[in-house]
Amino acid sequence: MHNQYTDLFVNLPEVNVQQIVEIDKQTIHIQIVPKSCKQACPICRSDRSVIRKGSNQTRKIRHTDAFGKIVYILAPAIRLFCKNCQAGFVWKYSFVRPGRRYSTAFEQQAIRTASVSTVKQSAEIYHIPASTLQTKHQQWLSVESERLRQLA
Repeated sequence: MHNQYTDLFVNLPEVNVQQIVEIDKQTIHIQIVPKSCKQACPICRSDRSVIRKGSNQTRKIRHTDAFGKIVYILAPAIRLFCKNCQAGFVWKYSFVRPGRRYSTAFEQQAIRTASVSTVKQSAEIYHIPASTLQTKHQQWLSVESERLRQLA
């Protein structure tokens, strides 16, 4: 049964929550579906000639923790096809970059934690590989240092 407050809690405006499943005492999986039925073609920027061509596997995306539990978003990887461009593409969600396993909100939260503690400690807190967090932290440092350099 759909509950409007669940959508507010998850705070992902482009999708609706379909189901919430507690996997174990530490993990929650939230199944979502896009609100719209079509998405614009990345080449011609039109959705008039876009059709659905099915879906691939479900994407498992790590999201920000809630109530002391690890939260994963299960998003369908919907295949689309533009008849004008003859281009095939997969549904793009705004809360996660293509091919990534972590939402942008989760990445920002982990990087903020790593900036006030060590990367190893932050990786242990969020149960992710330290090398992954180190890479994301280095990327953030380079962007932030460039921003501060231009500001000065």
